[in-house]
Amino acid sequence: MQHSVRELYKELMYLAPALVVMEDVDLVVGDRGSGGGGGPLLDFLVALDGAMSDHTGVVTIATTNDPGSIDPAAKRSARFDVVIEVPPPDQAGRSAILRRYLRDLDNDVDIVRVASATSGMSGADLRELVSDAVLHTAPIEGGRVDSALLVKLAVERRQRPAPGLYL
Repeated sequence: MQHSVRELYKELMYLAPALVVMEDVDLVVGDRGSGGGGGPLLDFLVALDGAMSDHTGVVTIATTNDPGSIDPAAKRSARFDVVIEVPPPDQAGRSAILRRYLRDLDNDVDIVRVASATSGMSGADLRELVSDAVLHTAPIEGGRVDSALLVKLAVERRQRPAPGLYL
């Protein structure tokens, strides 16, 4: 990825104005104090500083599930100035997300009941919950996703040990 970042910012001289979105940036800019970082981190920092290119008019947004693992040098002013935490959706947000994921299914779901049972789940968690429910009903002729199944699966998910940050 280090060469990709370097090349990307060189090309941005010709593409600006531009928005760059980097997902899981912690995989590139790991904290040197924890054994991460190194060459890719240096290339990343130099690229963001504009030392390798003139990227006026370029905004870079990065995402991570683990902001503590990012080297402090990457979070200073003129690199990533602002850290915005996006908490899991509230009940209204979970309801909207569930409505979206269930809209094309033949289902009988009390969205408010399921949203209440899924506190703390992210949008990705809700997508997986609905996918899991679909897989549970697929072998059953005329099987339909319903509230009871979604709540049951949500409770089962809570009882599983938390996975690591990355699978």
